[in-house]
Amino acid sequence: MPRKSTKPATPRKKHIRNVLYVVLHGLITLIDVKRKGFIAHLLDMGDDHKYLHGEWLQEQDIPEHKRGRDPLRVTLINVKRGRAKLSADLNAIIKITSIPPDTCSDVRAVIRLPRPRHIYSYVNGKLPTGAISGSTSKLVKHPTHLSGTQVFEYIFTPDEEKIVLVTDAGRVFQQLKAPAKFDISASTVLNVWALHIYDEPGHLLRNAHDHNRREFRMSSLFLGTDLDLVKHTAKPPGIKQGTLPRGLLAGELQNLDRRPEAVTRLVIRARQRKKSAVGGGGGSAGPVCGGTNAQLQ
Repeated sequence: MPRKSTKPATPRKKHIRNVLYVVLHGLITLIDVKRKGFIAHLLDMGDDHKYLHGEWLQEQDIPEHKRGRDPLRVTLINVKRGRAKLSADLNAIIKITSIPPDTCSDVRAVIRLPRPRHIYSYVNGKLPTGAISGSTSKLVKHPTHLSGTQVFEYIFTPDEEKIVLVTDAGRVFQQLKAPAKFDISASTVLNVWALHIYDEPGHLLRNAHDHNRREFRMSSLFLGTDLDLVKHTAKPPGIKQGTLPRGLLAGELQNLDRRPEAVTRLVIRARQRKKSAVGGGGGSAGPVCGGTNAQLQ
């Protein structure tokens, strides 16, 4: 009989999948510009808001738009383009024929985003009947909800791990660090990065509903319409970990004013050495923080 080989089997090379989530919080007006993807405008609510970019808990300030100068303009590069569209049921989307100028003082920063493979809308506040007044015929459809957090999901090849935001001058504005790694099967590893962009209050406001209406109105005027939010949205329901894309924490999707609570839960679970230190919780302590979006016709 032939002798069995004692040579160890060569381990099979694992397939690597790279995923980037761009998490957009608050008053970020998204314009669908067809083949080019989306232009995200961070509108400026003064000291009522914090303006941040970066990986969760490591964000840095987005610089102020100084009078007489152009706003910060950056572009996400090195990701594959997808086919996803923003939900007109979960977001107020206005039909426009031209892109508004971004040099007005209301615009703090502009981020150009390729079209992602998926878009998830969270922090969804239900709209009562007649909640939006004005020229509602300009809406793609009458939404049932407003959403305060959008998650754009991208994939990219293992050779393109330098996912960055670059300025129009070619300077690196944001570069992602080491990913979270998941063995999703015996032959596949998933690498997950998450980039957060915030334009919302850092603390709970006393006049939250009035603030939300001002946000909605500001974004509508920026897009050249007279739409107004005349009824309050319902408080968004809690965010359950099982409803999230793989690798994201529920705490990452909450409003900034709820972050201390989410971080405390993470710390407690980590100290107790629980395997799933995920941090759950509600979507918002008050109304949805956000405004309108647009679709170029």
